[in-house]
Amino acid sequence: MANEAAIQTLLGNGGDPLRFTVVDADAIQKGTLLMISGGGVMTAAASTSTHDEVFAGIATMEKVANDGSTTISAYTNCVADLVASGTFKRGDMVKLSGANVVSICTYNELISGGSVVGKALEAGTNGAATLVRVLV
Repeated sequence: MANEAAIQTLLGNGGDPLRFTVVDADAIQKGTLLMISGGGVMTAAASTSTHDEVFAGIATMEKVANDGSTTISAYTNCVADLVASGTFKRGDMVKLSGANVVSICTYNELISGGSVVGKALEAGTNGAATLVRVLV
C-alpha cells in the first residue's frame, strides 16, 4: 500500500494504543489508517473505501499476511502527516476517504462522528502530506 501515516508526535500515554483483532491473511503496513471491521468486537482492517468506515487508529506495526498473528495495535492519540484527498483548511475536521487518505468532513459526518480522524493543523492539498491532530 502507499501513503502510510508518518507519526510526528505521540500524545497521551505513548499515543494511547489500542489492541485490535485482525484477519491472519491480511497484510497491513505500519502507519496504515485502520477502520473498524465487521469481524466482531474490537476488529480492525486497513481502510480501503470512502463509505461507511469507522476510524480505529493508525497501525503501530507491520502485520505480515499469514504470519499466524491475529492482533495489531493502533495509535489513537497523536499528530501525524496524513495524505490529503482534495483540499481543506487548517482547523477543518477530516475523515477517512480511501486507502490511507483523508478529506474534509461534511456536517452530517461530523454529527455521526465515526469516520472522523481528527483536525487539520495545516491546509491540505490533494496528494500532499498534511499535519493532522488524530484523536479517536
